[in-house]
Amino acid sequence: MNVTVLSDGGWGTALAILLVNNGHSVRQWGPFPDYICEIRKSKMNADKLQAELLKRGILIRSCSNWQGLGPNFFRLAILDQDSNTLLISELNSIFRIRDKGQEVRGKGEKAT
Repeated sequence: MNVTVLSDGGWGTALAILLVNNGHSVRQWGPFPDYICEIRKSKMNADKLQAELLKRGILIRSCSNWQGLGPNFFRLAILDQDSNTLLISELNSIFRIRDKGQEVRGKGEKAT
């Protein structure tokens, strides 16, 4: 069965893992779908993204070693609006989103 999980938080991730472990094809939706696509297009995986962001003072959790998840899965926690703005800025820089005329924004932010 094909299933889409409309959450990438703790419960959504737990549900996705459970479904994958029971043989279902799962797509998980999160708030940064543009980044998920870019990660696949640039052949960036969670471990490489973790290393790149760590150079910039940001730590994400690679989930590549979790049962049922692959090398493109990662988790992050955003503490406040300033942290969210910094993360978005650094991801835009890593993937050069603005060079393509695109920009990913946080909730409530306007395009510049």
